[in-house]
Amino acid sequence: MIFSKITKKSLVAGGISILLLLFSMCSRLLLNVQLPKISEGFSELIRFSSLFRNIGIIGITGALGSTIELKKVSFKGVVKLLCEVLAYTLPITGFVFAVNVQSIQRNTFIAAFLPFLEKTYWFTATILAGSLLLAILGQLKLSPRTIILCLGGISLATFLFSILYPSRNLALMTVWGLLSFLSASLLENEKVQYKFSYVATPVLAILLIAVLILDWKDSGNDLLDALLIVLAFMTVTSWELFPRATNSLTTFKSLVVTRIFLGISLLALNPLVYEVLVKYTLLQIANLTTIYSLLEFYLITLIIGLVAVLIESFGIAKLYSGQRTMQVTLPIAVFVISISYLIYDGLQFLDTGLVSLQTSQGNSLYLALINLFIVTLLYLFIQGIFNRFWYSNFIFIMLMMILSYANYAKLMARDEPIIRPDFGMIKSLPDIAQMVNLKVVYGLIAAFVVVIILAVVLQRFVLKGPIFRWPVRIVVLFLSGFLLFAFAQTENKMNLINWDDEKVTDSNPLMSVLSKAGFSAHPGALEMSTKKYGPAITFMSTVIIKTMDKPSDYSEAQINKVVKKYKKVASQINKTRTNGSLKKQTVIYVLSESYADPRMLPTVKLFCKSNSV
Repeated sequence: MIFSKITKKSLVAGGISILLLLFSMCSRLLLNVQLPKISEGFSELIRFSSLFRNIGIIGITGALGSTIELKKVSFKGVVKLLCEVLAYTLPITGFVFAVNVQSIQRNTFIAAFLPFLEKTYWFTATILAGSLLLAILGQLKLSPRTIILCLGGISLATFLFSILYPSRNLALMTVWGLLSFLSASLLENEKVQYKFSYVATPVLAILLIAVLILDWKDSGNDLLDALLIVLAFMTVTSWELFPRATNSLTTFKSLVVTRIFLGISLLALNPLVYEVLVKYTLLQIANLTTIYSLLEFYLITLIIGLVAVLIESFGIAKLYSGQRTMQVTLPIAVFVISISYLIYDGLQFLDTGLVSLQTSQGNSLYLALINLFIVTLLYLFIQGIFNRFWYSNFIFIMLMMILSYANYAKLMARDEPIIRPDFGMIKSLPDIAQMVNLKVVYGLIAAFVVVIILAVVLQRFVLKGPIFRWPVRIVVLFLSGFLLFAFAQTENKMNLINWDDEKVTDSNPLMSVLSKAGFSAHPGALEMSTKKYGPAITFMSTVIIKTMDKPSDYSEAQINKVVKKYKKVASQINKTRTNGSLKKQTVIYVLSESYADPRMLPTVKLFCKSNSV
């Protein structure tokens, strides 16, 4: 396996590198905007910390490289590492596509499956290429000392290239990162240690800080940028030669820590994550948000990301240790939820195209997050009911596909999305099926059969057993069901507020969140609502519908009186009816809308002399 043994000095190096990487990411985000009411000193601090990025990347590649045990490296291990990488790139891509539709591109989607072929994922390519090279070198049976000498020669040549072509930042970072990865691995495995590193490491660190300050003062100097990368590599290499702190953590702890380092790096260096955070920052600045609000958001985002990485890291460590775990299913869940919602939302614009989707929802980041959250609650509710991973996933997928197509078909036929009252027509499903393309119906039935077979097979052999224990299962069911009901109840109140032509208040937390996200109830314009605010939010606004106020004297007894009265009237009329055949009668249907009183509409005024309408 890859990354299976970490020493305390590699742990320190990796931890510092991760902090530098996160600080630089936050600073680079803030540099994208003109922050209001910010001191010049704080602005310079942000610019200074943004320079930590390359140092952090070189440091983390070295730290990861040092955790590889050469005797355990194999091509099979590299393939497993690729699967671990895909467990981040695929769900991240799906999630970002769902919340930021403007990022949807074919090349970006392909890059999620083949990240080592896309230059924006160069860090991923470096880690995979380094692991593959170590596996190849292991097969060649070359002397590690010979390899180290070769790497020294390549490093010298790269140094000269850095001086001659300092503007090739991407090429320099890729090569120096790869050299840092390989050198740290070989030095750690050969136990190469020199006491001169006691002096060399602090001297190189001081030089690194000096160049960092010069680069900060002389912004945009390519030569200083290149020297910064070179000194970062030399400092990391010197640290690997340190004779102390060489004792290792246990295998399980090493697996967890290295996966945390890898996961955070893949998240922080993912171009789509950076793109969506830049967009959020720009949206916040447009609303005159303070720097503290932005930092609070970054902190919350970091915590959520760390929790996801921790869950996945412990899951992978347990999997490699031979333990049964459901924690490794998190990437699959995120990907399934994101892509299902993306299809649900995107099919609404099938006739008008992707550009129309991006125009309608291009700046609806908050609304997209709420839509995705509602779909996630449905996913958790289904998982709580079935408590089997593959059964619940495939049922969720089929439900979302049927809902997506039905939503699209109804929009095409009646300019209205699927709403909750439509489910009352489930008994008329055979008649409804005849109104749509039968090929699609047969296709869905065939897909449903295939999905059932696939789910049964996978559930029998892969990720078997329950997802949750009973206490957790009850909590998941209760919370997801309660929150879904809360959304429906809240949006119903917003419909009534819109009906009464009043303003939304902050008394209800969910109402406040929906309102601040940009949602405004439009019960009379559902097509506009679903395309502008998202299909999940619009659907929830129709789950609870109050059609009219209940009259004070309304009861079953009163209704029976009315029925009895008109039965007598009908009986009297039928005594003198000349034509007793119902087939020859003229039947007049009166729609319920005909009984509506327009005076009850708060925004409608009738200018007439009498009350008759």
